[in-house]
Amino acid sequence: MRDRGIDELQTAIAWTDHAMVKFLGANGFVKAPRHIIGATVERLLKFRSKRQTRDGSEAADDAAHLDEIDRADNLRALPRDQIEVASLAKRDLDALVLIDRKLTGRDRQAYMAAKLDEALLDSGIRVSLTATTDGIIAGFVMAGLDFGDFGRTVPVAVIDTIGVHPDFAGRGVAQALLSQLTVNLNGLRVESVETTVGLDNFDLLGYLYHAGFKPTQRIALSKQLA
Repeated sequence: MRDRGIDELQTAIAWTDHAMVKFLGANGFVKAPRHIIGATVERLLKFRSKRQTRDGSEAADDAAHLDEIDRADNLRALPRDQIEVASLAKRDLDALVLIDRKLTGRDRQAYMAAKLDEALLDSGIRVSLTATTDGIIAGFVMAGLDFGDFGRTVPVAVIDTIGVHPDFAGRGVAQALLSQLTVNLNGLRVESVETTVGLDNFDLLGYLYHAGFKPTQRIALSKQLA
């Protein structure tokens, strides 16, 4: 890993797996500054149902970007027929790079290309999505299926990246993505979903908690290789 320029090794583990915690701690791992949060698909479906307004549209809360949430209570989501959610495709790279540049202020085309290849090629079952409105890709979510690790033996969906173009903030794009992802996972009989968020990313944590996520019994660990 050092030869490849990688300076950190990460993993996650159930906090009750004391033997593995002891082993990893003795080998240089420490608690990482990240929360692992998650929810059962059933719970997310219930939250989705509660958020539907009387006319059937989704609630307005939307991830403006990874570090900021548009909390305007009086915003209404776009009608369902104006937000088209579809499977992520190779041709979507330019749109993903544009959204990422708007959110981070950096051109990370190589990184986004690698993430796209990972979502399309490394995953046996594709669950990553894009949201389009007015013919423009307004947001995306990259996710994959994890078939088990330390102390976990059942498949779980892991959300890796979610992004919404700032011009479409507050229009229900992120909610549409999470809603469709939940429906798809339910159809695949995947029972739970999780993601990892930095301890100081309060806006994103707040948004995901509001969407139905909650802290899990797993802790993130990391080891510095430099």
